[in-house]
Amino acid sequence: MNTVIQFRRGTAAEWTSVNPTLAVGEVGYETDTGKIKVGDGSSTWNSLGYSSEGPTGPTGPTGPTGADSTVTGPTGPTGPTGADSTVTGPTGPTGADSTVTGPTGPTGPTGATGLGFRIAKVYASVAALQADTSPTGIVAGEFALIDTNDVEDPENSRLYLWTGVEYEYVTDLSGAEGIQGPTGPTGPTGPQGETGPTGPTGPTGPQGETGPTGPQGETGPTGPTGPNNVTTSTTTDLSGILVGDGSNISAVTTIDGGDPTTTF
Repeated sequence: MNTVIQFRRGTAAEWTSVNPTLAVGEVGYETDTGKIKVGDGSSTWNSLGYSSEGPTGPTGPTGPTGADSTVTGPTGPTGPTGADSTVTGPTGPTGADSTVTGPTGPTGPTGATGLGFRIAKVYASVAALQADTSPTGIVAGEFALIDTNDVEDPENSRLYLWTGVEYEYVTDLSGAEGIQGPTGPTGPTGPQGETGPTGPTGPTGPQGETGPTGPQGETGPTGPTGPNNVTTSTTTDLSGILVGDGSNISAVTTIDGGDPTTTF
């Protein structure tokens, strides 16, 4: 009669799942890998090494690098974005000036109206101005003037600006033309002056064109007929008048409008 010896057996997954402890010398066989383990009576299956495996040999030398592939492999998936860097990189070079004018931005709000020129304080000296570190009656942007009442004093007419914290020297107004004040009201009209002499008469202008001749008037009525064969005469007394030869003219008589007759 033949005797059949069989080892405990199962797939590698089954051995791993059950993880039994083999007796000393007991053999376990993996049917799917052909490997065996021999028990020691205390170690579980997963702790035992395969009896057919020897110690790991040394790593062989690296083989030569193969030729570059002529086929581009597929692009792998994009990796996750890394955390923001805490180190600022160097600033790149400035690009060339653009040749295209950009759009005009919106107009900003109108700023507050600035102060006009106003001398709010007058000091007798620069030392007095510098000693007044908290001046009153003056706001930032207004001015203070040094008036030493001496035009020869180099400090006279110096102008300082109050910044709200301290005075800053601006300029020296000595000899400078003052700021023009506002125009005063118009004064009353003065009395009218005497009339000047009449100027010469200008040249006579050109004579205008002759107007058209008016219409002829109607013929008047015929006068009465005078008397016939009437002779009239007029005598003028010229007695006492001497002529060129020394004789006297006594009268001049005119008959019917004819030539006068002289009587001596």
